[in-house]
Amino acid sequence: MFINNNGNITFGGAFSSFSSTGFPNANNVMIAPFWADVDTRGSGQVWYKVTATALYVNWVDVGYFSSQSDKVNTFQVIITNGSDPILGVGNNVGLCYQDMQWSTGNASGGSGGFGGTPSSVGMNRGNGIDYFQITRNDHAGIDYDGPFGNADGVDWLDDKNFVLSTSTTTVNVAPLAAGTAQCDTVVVCTGQLTDIEFSFLSPENGQVTTATTMHP
Repeated sequence: MFINNNGNITFGGAFSSFSSTGFPNANNVMIAPFWADVDTRGSGQVWYKVTATALYVNWVDVGYFSSQSDKVNTFQVIITNGSDPILGVGNNVGLCYQDMQWSTGNASGGSGGFGGTPSSVGMNRGNGIDYFQITRNDHAGIDYDGPFGNADGVDWLDDKNFVLSTSTTTVNVAPLAAGTAQCDTVVVCTGQLTDIEFSFLSPENGQVTTATTMHP
């Protein structure tokens, strides 16, 4: 497993490409919390921690190429053995985001952190078939029209997190719940009310997700 500076983790070999291609592709076995032209020479660091059941990798206040620090991104990927309670039993990948301020480096056709080749968020098995795409981003803003529509606003990722399993053995990938509290503990005292908002993403091109609620 290789931690690459450009916002992704690959398996089988290191990966230096800074312009993302989106998913699926037949070349890279990858988990990409934010595949883009990260440049830590101007700002930020990449940290990792390994426990008995999980790997944490944090890109903290990272800038973009070339050595730009006027906008910075902070994001994280967690990989577990499927039993660590941080992601819940049955899940093995978590993607978490704080403030996301840029989408594209200059070498990817960007200017001032935007434009050019969009960044990519998702996972790819490297066979051209099995993948999970969440968003591609090339501009500021919170607009989002799904994983396979137009490029989205990078601010849509702010304070979001995604938890899922990459170990599915079925041909159909289940919808992904995206919320703002899955990576954190939420404490609600007696008599208090809290609203937690979730959206549900359809990870496969052409897939439609219908959400319903149940009350105990």
